[in-house]
Formats: sequence, structure tokens, C-alpha cells
Amino acid sequence: MMRERVLTRTGAFRAWWSVAIVTVSALLVAGACVFYTNQQQRQSDRRWCELLTTLDQPTPAPTTARGREIQRQIHRLRLDLGCEVR
Repeated sequence: MMRERVLTRTGAFRAWWSVAIVTVSALLVAGACVFYTNQQQRQSDRRWCELLTTLDQPTPAPTTARGREIQRQIHRLRLDLGCEVR
């Protein structure tokens, strides 16, 4: 059984080889985009951590119902982002 060559007699790529190259290239670009987006999101989350950590430890503590609710939501957001307490 003879193996089919990648190039035709005229020097062009065979159709299956061209499809494979395009598919692999598209997957590599998609993977790089996902990696970059995740990295940028983590960096953005870290920037918010400093502010949220400061807001999560107010002095004096909130005295109104609205202030306590805002404090609770800030605390939940800080925990959701994985910010460490200093």
C-alpha cells in the first residue's frame, strides 16, 4: 500500500493537509485567547482585592440597615474573588 504524499505533483498541499493545518492553527489561537483572557481576569480581580479588603474592615462599623447590607455584600464579593485578609 502506497502512502499518499502531502504535496501534489505541482507542489500544492493536499486538501486534507490544508484542513489539518487550519484546524490546528485555529485551536492554538483559541487556546491562546482563553489563556490570555483568564490571566487578565485574574489580574483585574487582584486589583480589586486591595480596595475590597479595606472596605470590608470599616471603622466604625455600619449602624444602619443599609450600611450593614452594603458591608455584607462587600464581604461576600471579597470572598468570591478569593482576596486574603491582611
